[in-house]
Amino acid sequence: DGAFTFNEGSADVDFRVESNGNANMLFISGGNDVVGIGAEGDLGVGLHVRTADSGASVAGDMDELVLENSTNTGLTILSATDGLGRIAFGDSGDNAIGGIDYLQNGNSLKFTTAGSERMRIESGGLVGIGVSSMGGKLHVETASNIIGIKTSCTSGSYDSTVTLFEGDRNTSNNSYSIIQGKNGGGLTFQVQDSGNVVNANNSYGSTSDERIKQNIADASSQ
Repeated sequence: DGAFTFNEGSADVDFRVESNGNANMLFISGGNDVVGIGAEGDLGVGLHVRTADSGASVAGDMDELVLENSTNTGLTILSATDGLGRIAFGDSGDNAIGGIDYLQNGNSLKFTTAGSERMRIESGGLVGIGVSSMGGKLHVETASNIIGIKTSCTSGSYDSTVTLFEGDRNTSNNSYSIIQGKNGGGLTFQVQDSGNVVNANNSYGSTSDERIKQNIADASSQ
């Protein structure tokens, strides 16, 4: 029928193909059950491409494809100048639920989770998180337009939050907060887009602003 079978009896024997200068250009290891390119496959459970022995081993959950060299090792994905290079992550429900795309037309790098773009790095270095059209060097956007940094004190579970922009309008004074801080007791301070500074204790410390002072008078000179 035109078919060829090597080692049909499943014996522990190897099959190899030589090239000009390499006796193990293609090596099917009967003992390791690994296909090797460039050398006998002795790492992983699938395909082992080796140009030189690194002396390293591989993790069990990441050994279907092993690339090995004794110095630098790399993987190249080539595509058209108006195409894209893609790495997809899928499962039985979605064959591309996550991914990393490099768009050659515009030279941007895109990261996808749950089937949607979450982060993009433009050719000039602009970084967008939650948005694909950047408005600055770093542009972070969420559904509620909030950027937050949350830290936990090492002494316990007491949390403090600093919000760089709060998108929800303050209905009491029809303003938006630009910077605000909270702790376990609630709001501690807030800088509004109107320029007002709000403090939970109504104490402004060393802040010097005539808008929060009363009875201002000229000092008499001596």
